[in-house]
Amino acid sequence: MPLPWTKDGASHGFGDGDALPWLPQPHGWGDLAVSEQADRPDSMLTLYRAALARRRTDPDLRIGRLQWVEAGEHVIAFRRGDRLLSLTNLGSEPMALPDHHGIVLSSTPLVHGALPSDCTVWLDVEPGAHSA
Repeated sequence: MPLPWTKDGASHGFGDGDALPWLPQPHGWGDLAVSEQADRPDSMLTLYRAALARRRTDPDLRIGRLQWVEAGEHVIAFRRGDRLLSLTNLGSEPMALPDHHGIVLSSTPLVHGALPSDCTVWLDVEPGAHSA
């Protein structure tokens, strides 16, 4: 399903005025429109834009071997190259982070240094490297 452009209208910006889109738009989809997310620092659109900007300047986000890492029953984890570790907390409680040298990207602010449930963080784990 494509990202809607505007909150209002039957097509959410994918057509003229009230023209019906060729794909039905889910109820409430307008709240996820670019026009609604563009100025929100906590939006998914802002996260994607930050990730794409960082990817252009950080070769470790573009190249390097992906290696799955065992990190617990409710965690999806992988390393990218030598210095990046991605952790997604699928558990119901915040999780403590391993030792790291900085946060490269995070889908949400940490809570007392812990990764909240249903959130992802990319960590710089290589000694001597700096983070954003």
